[in-house]
Amino acid sequence: MNTFKGAIVAHFPDFGLLKFTAEDPEDLLCREEFIPSAEMSGLCLGYKNTGGHNRMFSYHHGLLKLSFSAGVPRDKMELILAVEPEMHPEIEFPAEDRRWDGLRRCWMNSFTLAKDSLTMGDNTALSGIAHLAMHFKADMIPHTPSFSNGVSVRDFMKRALFISFEKAVSKHGEINWEHMRGIPGDRKMASFIDSTPSALLAFSGHCLDACDKDFASEYMTKAVNAAEFLMGLDEDSDGVIEVPFHGNFFEELPGRNRNWWDNFAFGHKDIYFNLLCQKALKRLARLISEFNFNIDVSKIESFTACFARNFDRIFFNAKTGVYAGWISRDGRMHDHMFTFASAMAINEGLVPRSKARKVLKILLRKMRENGFGDFRYGIPGPAVPVSPEDTIKWDTLGAWPWYENGGLCGQNAFHFIMALYNAGMLSEADDIFFRMLASFEEEFTQSGLMPGYRNSVDWRTKDGRASGYNYLADNYYFLLAGVRRKEYFGTDILLNGKDLQ
Repeated sequence: MNTFKGAIVAHFPDFGLLKFTAEDPEDLLCREEFIPSAEMSGLCLGYKNTGGHNRMFSYHHGLLKLSFSAGVPRDKMELILAVEPEMHPEIEFPAEDRRWDGLRRCWMNSFTLAKDSLTMGDNTALSGIAHLAMHFKADMIPHTPSFSNGVSVRDFMKRALFISFEKAVSKHGEINWEHMRGIPGDRKMASFIDSTPSALLAFSGHCLDACDKDFASEYMTKAVNAAEFLMGLDEDSDGVIEVPFHGNFFEELPGRNRNWWDNFAFGHKDIYFNLLCQKALKRLARLISEFNFNIDVSKIESFTACFARNFDRIFFNAKTGVYAGWISRDGRMHDHMFTFASAMAINEGLVPRSKARKVLKILLRKMRENGFGDFRYGIPGPAVPVSPEDTIKWDTLGAWPWYENGGLCGQNAFHFIMALYNAGMLSEADDIFFRMLASFEEEFTQSGLMPGYRNSVDWRTKDGRASGYNYLADNYYFLLAGVRRKEYFGTDILLNGKDLQ
């Protein structure tokens, strides 16, 4: 149960925004109570049945009650209810072009609020404190207007960053929500290893976008320590970070998870983690330089330059023509044609345009061969089945074509669509983006937290069946590609429907 004061703007994902206010908004109190649906509770089916993902409670299914009262006793008070327009980026959509309706309707669904901490995690049970998805929100916030009651989603991101730096930093410099639990011993890394670069990306992004030099100054020492922690993981001085997993099997310690793609046995030289770290380090160096902090960024710049020199040699697989997901400790290349692996590398400027086009055409062809050519629900992580030894030993969500192993999601689609744009394959990018917008506009936005595994539409099979495990707000990250589309190239170029040569 939560109590709020002042004008209230409530977002109902499938219906829109409602504003509750009064003649004197500061005298208005609103009490929110959620009564879960009994038949949707008790669905604890998760991996080892542990953690916040597996609470025996339904967060989205049930009855929401709002009650209102005056802050001080009074004889009469008028409650004003208004339907607000949808919140979406302030870009110039062609008024007659209905293709953009999906972005207008769904943009706010990215910002799910965990009410116990008032931070934005990837669902209502998981906070955004030192979380592996913080940077998704931070990337979208600069394009998000404030609510009519003066509240901004940036307020919740800044709160998440504040708690992260105050409560979730280890003595090694790692930023991870598990350090809030008081992890015993001298463990160097917690289980979600990409929470550190994600937090750095969100921190630098917020400070740069909001010109928040005071906040940057307050936590710059911890941010630089986090960067040192990341660079210190490079064992062989090639600019590629080695993570503490073998990479040929799932290891139980220091935790099951490696990165956002937690179904797979990513280990040692992990392309997703490394690309995220490179982006975080470069953004931090930019923050330091633009705000004229008296900090030497040459070490960071040398590290990222070394990574760029060695990236292609280490990760490119000449046999498949795409970039591998990870290199295990014994030197074995694990390449399941992960679409995000190549796409993120292209978006970071590590792949020449001519080569990027070849890589993307190979992935497009492979996806179509495997029946993914419709693209209306997103892009699969792997374009081919991940071998059993490289995926989780839990067929409920580990076997092809479910969830991360062959399922479709919007978070991954952002990387791939942007790679197509960056490679000059504009018509292919637009085709996927607008197909997805049309689907997301018509579909119900989420199927609730704890509806039963494989029943959530945050992931879908190629024929449209639900194959997710929870409601992930990350699913709407692909909407950002529509905003970046104009930023990168300009409307006139993109609307001509022709590829750049």
